Amino acid sequence: MNGLEMKQIACGKFHTLFLTENPRKVWATGANNFGQVGNDSNQTQYVPICVSDNSDVAKARVCVISAWHSSAAVTDAGELFVWGAGLYGEHKKPKKLALSNGMKARDVQVGGSFIVIVDENEHIAVIGAN
Repeated sequence: MNGLEMKQIACGKFHTLFLTENPRKVWATGANNFGQVGNDSNQTQYVPICVSDNSDVAKARVCVISAWHSSAAVTDAGELFVWGAGLYGEHKKPKKLALSNGMKARDVQVGGSFIVIVDENEHIAVIGAN
């Protein structure tokens, strides 16, 4: 993508996320029927767009991304952002989720109808279908 160094790539079911190193930004392309591209619409994106420029993720330093039906990002500060479809609702742009008991996320994996979070103490939390 125009000479930007990739830190991470996450392949969703019908969309893809990219995390660039410098500048540290989240990009997305692909199907967007549930807002999983994060551009506040449901229009398919045929070329990558910068998700970070249109949301609170722009103010944070993202270190991990994950995708499947929806999308998620974890920041260096341990914040979790989600967007797309899910049992937590449909968000067409990234929304910061409040984690319980001051939990700070270190890693995240998005599944079909759930999200698994690993915190800085190696504890695991699951959000979604049971």
